[in-house]
Amino acid sequence: MLPLDVVRAVESVRTFKPFLEDVQRFRLIPDPEDPDGLPVGMSAQLREGKRAEPKMVFFNCAACHTAELTYRGKVVRVDGAPGQVDIAGFIVELLQSIDSTVVDPQRLATFVKRLRPLPGSAKDAKEELQAVATATKLLQEKLIYLKRLRSLRPTTTAGFGRLDAFVAARNLLFGDKYAIDVNSPVSLPPMFGLSRLGWFHYDNNTNSILQRNIGEDLGVGAVADLHSGESTVEVRNLIRLESLAAKLQTPRWPEEVFGKPDAARVARGAIHYQKECASCHDSGQEGKFPDRVVSLEDLGTDPNRLRNFATPVGSEPFSQALGAALEKVEQKAFAREHITAEEAKSLEPPRVIWRTSKGYAARPIDGAWATAPYLHNGSVPTLLDLLRPPAERPKTFLTGSREFDPLKVGFVHDGAAGGTFLLDTTLDGNHNTGHLYGTTLTEPQRLDLLEYLKTR
Repeated sequence: MLPLDVVRAVESVRTFKPFLEDVQRFRLIPDPEDPDGLPVGMSAQLREGKRAEPKMVFFNCAACHTAELTYRGKVVRVDGAPGQVDIAGFIVELLQSIDSTVVDPQRLATFVKRLRPLPGSAKDAKEELQAVATATKLLQEKLIYLKRLRSLRPTTTAGFGRLDAFVAARNLLFGDKYAIDVNSPVSLPPMFGLSRLGWFHYDNNTNSILQRNIGEDLGVGAVADLHSGESTVEVRNLIRLESLAAKLQTPRWPEEVFGKPDAARVARGAIHYQKECASCHDSGQEGKFPDRVVSLEDLGTDPNRLRNFATPVGSEPFSQALGAALEKVEQKAFAREHITAEEAKSLEPPRVIWRTSKGYAARPIDGAWATAPYLHNGSVPTLLDLLRPPAERPKTFLTGSREFDPLKVGFVHDGAAGGTFLLDTTLDGNHNTGHLYGTTLTEPQRLDLLEYLKTR
């Protein structure tokens, strides 16, 4: 968490304006109704349901899980769909901006004036010096915090709509001794349909949604002491967010914007779906989605996410070390926030499990049209490209565009509509191989299948 006044007052080294002006450069979505002028997915901290003072701010779930799709001048908002936000880029630019402010007297003076506007023209010199000293100390403290977030051995730049929060959390929790390269960015996943799942993450490595959320919190900025279990995680806030997420509905194809699916093609596509996709992506009994993991050997997609999770912490399996650490943080948070044993029991399964699954999880197909780019690492820009053999998929493409392509089902990625980050699938962690299902279909058959997927 960062003081809202500080983030507002710092000048961006990229735009030379207050940092929070033009947040769309990070693909954050402006929210004109927010009382603090913050974008969707950033909010002032709540304590017991009330805004805390001084106002502390950082990201919430909506930053990564709210999509805005455009098409020929029209806008479609999809709550719970993957966002395009560049979280890592935000942290890096904020770090550079604070660093520059601390060492540049002119920038520091501008920062102090924004942080503490001076009424009138004359103020006591001693008071002004104290204000500068206080502001400088505050900036230096936040600089240390942000450098800790940044100094995580990043080797593969995520860009828009991706994040490697798992390895970031690992490196923050277990320190430099057990740090590994941050080279397994994953596409921000959808949040709609979570209530149908019993296992979470791209590899179904845990059945605990609460500990999953605590780990995510640590991966994007919360701080924890593994010896004591004390942390800045606020479990009641996570519970509130999860209860809201459970209400998210699977989005329906917006016919009024993207056009109505062709009925004849939908009928033909349904047949292809049953043959190529249903065994992995249809739900189980009573609408619940089963624990369905496809081995890396069979799936053939980029291995880094699985390899990193399987890398031990010393002699201890990472899944075991992580589970123990999150349990300690969780129990301390329960005590700190006066969560009773009965209340805690309702928040977790009878037995919390963390495991190394050695494969990637299949997910419900419903709403897949709104979740581009595809594969766990976001290495395939459209559904049509995913149905083509890997050799025919784009080797490079631009991310960051919100302009939707209803034919290919994904975002425009040639740079014609706002894409600015080049995703190179030859780089470590970015491979677009595997997932060969549907790749032997003819082009008309692929288009029929896409037409059917628009109706799910």
